[in-house]
Order: sequence, then C-alpha cells, then structure tokens
Amino acid sequence: MSKTKTTLAEKCVKVQATIKTYSGIKADTEAKRELADNKNADETLVNVSKHLFERDFLRKPTKIGKQFRNNVIYKRTLPWIDAEDRVLGEGTSYVAGTHRRVKGGEWRLLPADHWNWFENRSKNTKRNLTMLLTKSSLVMRMQSRRQNRNTLD
Repeated sequence: MSKTKTTLAEKCVKVQATIKTYSGIKADTEAKRELADNKNADETLVNVSKHLFERDFLRKPTKIGKQFRNNVIYKRTLPWIDAEDRVLGEGTSYVAGTHRRVKGGEWRLLPADHWNWFENRSKNTKRNLTMLLTKSSLVMRMQSRRQNRNTLD
C-alpha cells in the first residue's frame, strides 16, 4: 500500500455554475385586486399569474438548462461544505429530516481531470442556448410582421 498523500487541491477544482431560465410567468397585481374584490377575499391570499409566452416557446431553453444542471453539475460535482455545515459561497445548506439539502448557487467540487470536459460542456450549452434564443426571436419577429400585414390588408 502506498504511503503517498494527496491533497484535495491536487485532485479537485472548486467550480460555481449558475443556471437561470426564464419562466415567462408574471404576477398580475391588478387582476389579483379585482379578483379579491369580486369574491370578497383577502388580497394577501389570492395569487393571479399570467403566461407571457406560449408554453412551447420556453420548453426547449428550459430543457437545455435542466439537462446541463442534471447531467453536468449534479452528476459530476459535489457540494463544497465547510466543517460547520455551511456551503461556501452564496448558497446555504440546511438539515431537513435525515439528509442534508443544499440550495443552488454554491461552490462545488469537480475532479481536476474533468476540467476540460466541464468547460467544453459549459461552452456548448451556452452556445446552444444562444442559437436557440436567436432563432426563436427571429421567428417571433417574422410572426409579428405577418400579423401586422394581415391587419393592414
């Protein structure tokens, strides 16, 4: 058996990746007030939301973000937690039942020999999202122009 000691710094790299996807859902405070008034309800107990896009419009970008989070971040990294059960970085951890849950935005440990793979997957995901959103915005502009032409005719 080898007596060679390796340190965490030799085997792992701390990484922090944030995935944000737009839900396309916005709270409608005016409709909330109207509904509460019409139904004699407490306004603080009523929530009214509106979808700003068709559901299919955001499905692909959301799927890309979830795939990156699940297949890259969660499968290849571990949360970096200090001795006092605090996540280093901006995230927080808390004990729930018998297992620890870690909230997003924290530092994570990546095996050092996976760094190039991680960097390539990050760049590919960003490029795919950019291409998809650029294509989607062009399609929306074309649809808007068609609708404007149809209303003018």
